[in-house]
Amino acid sequence: MLLPYTTDCYRDENPYGTIGLVVVNVLVYGAQLGGLLDESAWSSNWSRLDLLDGLRSQLFHGDAWHLAGNMLFLWIFGQIVEGAIGTRAFLLWLLAVALSSTCLEHLAFSAREGGSYGASGLVFACIAGGALLAPKSRIRFVLWLLIPRRYEVGLSAAAVGFLAFELWGVFEHFALRTQDTLPYTPLLHTAGFAIGLGLAYLALKLRLVDAGGWDWLSRRARRERGAMLGDFVAPDVEAGPPAPQSTPPKCAHCGRVRPKHLRRCVYCGKP
Repeated sequence: MLLPYTTDCYRDENPYGTIGLVVVNVLVYGAQLGGLLDESAWSSNWSRLDLLDGLRSQLFHGDAWHLAGNMLFLWIFGQIVEGAIGTRAFLLWLLAVALSSTCLEHLAFSAREGGSYGASGLVFACIAGGALLAPKSRIRFVLWLLIPRRYEVGLSAAAVGFLAFELWGVFEHFALRTQDTLPYTPLLHTAGFAIGLGLAYLALKLRLVDAGGWDWLSRRARRERGAMLGDFVAPDVEAGPPAPQSTPPKCAHCGRVRPKHLRRCVYCGKP
């Protein structure tokens, strides 16, 4: 079992959007236990396209373990995306992910009976979106085999690992089994990953969100510009006091500019 328990990404203010989503999911599950919600009304139906049902189904969970796992991952990876682009943009982005997932599920599985529920699609969207918006963030995991061990990996590497695990599930189903069903869970997880990554990329390209220059596209543009200029910096031509401008935060140990949403420097690794 591999579980994330913290990240070095933070905001000056609390991630209210992520907190609100977790609270809403817990309240919905409490209503389920109290018999106030009907599973058939809160799970999506692939045979018809109903956007409201699709949104509600992503707040519905099968049992306590399903809820706990999704909320843990949503808390860790959701706050990274929210910290990178802000609460309003984060919630609008998640809404676009949920609506896109509903439409895609209807197009892919409309000829089959059944439906889906749970926030795991949103979780995988946050994993992919976070890897694009804050690729230098780091995640700490606990791996339980015989003895629990702690590991720390970069968000980009973690995203690739989660995607590879889901793709392996799809491959294993088709290559090693003869069932006439589809591997719905890994397929839906992979779809959430792809939709989250695509919408985050589109939002960056259209300048709908601003990740403070620490997203993957901005970092690549700076590397390419530095390579073209040969890291040459032109000296000041005119003397005089410099224009007032905000100075980015710098690491107290190595002196390099560091992202404000990271607790530790991405260059020297010190807090």
